[in-house]
Amino acid sequence: DGGMHFVEFFDEDLARKAVKMPRPEGALVKLNRGLQDDMRCQLVIQSGTIDETAIIDHYGQLGPEALVGMYVGKDKATYFVEFATVELRDKALYLGGPVVDGEEVPVRINKTREEQQQCSLVWKEVPGALDEALVRSHYANMTQGVIQKVVLDRKGQLCFVEFDSPEAARDALALPWPVVADQRIVVKPSRSLEEAKKCKMVLKTGELTEEDIKKLFADLGSCAVVDIKIFPKLTLVEFMTRNLLLKALEMKAPVVNGREVLMREDRDRHEIRKCSMTLFNCPASTTEDAIMAHY
Repeated sequence: DGGMHFVEFFDEDLARKAVKMPRPEGALVKLNRGLQDDMRCQLVIQSGTIDETAIIDHYGQLGPEALVGMYVGKDKATYFVEFATVELRDKALYLGGPVVDGEEVPVRINKTREEQQQCSLVWKEVPGALDEALVRSHYANMTQGVIQKVVLDRKGQLCFVEFDSPEAARDALALPWPVVADQRIVVKPSRSLEEAKKCKMVLKTGELTEEDIKKLFADLGSCAVVDIKIFPKLTLVEFMTRNLLLKALEMKAPVVNGREVLMREDRDRHEIRKCSMTLFNCPASTTEDAIMAHY
């Protein structure tokens, strides 16, 4: 299949020795490793004019065994160039990109999904007037070249901004939120559902408005609350950081219809099950108010 062969040795040491042996003519040889490990050894080249020969010639300076793979993205203009080790990848990055028509082609380190999230911010509910130039201008006073990628999701009204390091993303997050077309844009870290859950509060009411909630937590700062979802019987509030969530949980709970609203951390289904019990054979007259009063 594509001229690919998997060769298994007796142990890892022998496999590593075999990789260092002269290659069969025309073959690329590398240790068999997982996708995440492959990605950590890759550089990304984005160019619609470069060809594979130029890439191979450029990185041939690192030795005949440095380059172990090259994959073309779906857009036919993105090349994922894989090296034998992370150390060789770093040396390749230091070399800079290949030169095409007198200009150096930009090169960046490929990142795993987790690494991308650590380096990314999300702009929420962006207006149609937003474009990449406006996003880049917002961060213009940061280190030049710090932005790796800007992706606009018009349908979801989102903009994903990827920086070259988690530190750069944190610095960018500390900037005031941008204003586009007289609209203040919420900017929050890009994080997995699990990480986002750790920063969320559940309010056991659906009767508070967004303005009510923002006023409730105003003392935490104007950028503390980054997302609010209101449902009929509960509200989810996401904070910029877990530390802000914990501070919010220490604040006085709001009162709705004469009753203090329950505030707690968001939980997954497994955590809810551990904190729950079931009441059986309850009479039809049993209400939530009666159960709350009982306990």
